[in-house]
Amino acid sequence: METTPAPPAGAAPGYIRGTSPPSIDGRRVAAVALILATLALAALTVILALSAARGNPANAALRSSGRSVKATVTGCSAISSGIGQLIQYYDCSGSFVLGGKRQEAPIRGERNQLPAGAVLEAVAAPGSPPLLALPGTFDAKPPQWWPVIVSAVATLVMSVLAWRSSRVRRLARM
Repeated sequence: METTPAPPAGAAPGYIRGTSPPSIDGRRVAAVALILATLALAALTVILALSAARGNPANAALRSSGRSVKATVTGCSAISSGIGQLIQYYDCSGSFVLGGKRQEAPIRGERNQLPAGAVLEAVAAPGSPPLLALPGTFDAKPPQWWPVIVSAVATLVMSVLAWRSSRVRRLARM
């Protein structure tokens, strides 16, 4: 039977064969975590602001260059959740004539199964790939700025907290 030698007298708790665990300053760890969280929130704020400013480019294209067309449903695919779970919605596609060319594209704005061969009033925009949507599904909606505002305020609050904690620590050292 092998025995472990007893730690030397006066050794710190957690003593392991001649080494001791590093001493960790909890305030420094908290400050680093606060700074990293502030940087992550700042990045999120920038991403949300860019997304809100850009809006939805597909909807903008349908509004600006969309043309009324008759689309024929060519088929639908069931989209399920998980492995063999329930059907969540259907992705349907349709064919239409735009600019003298017959094209096919997914039908935006409808999640129910549409019968193959059904003819629908739709709006199509040229492009690669072309866009096809049912009327009323791409109406103008103002950009959503509230997520940007919330994350900006949270970033500001965390920045102030990080600045104050570092300033208090510097003053305490003097």
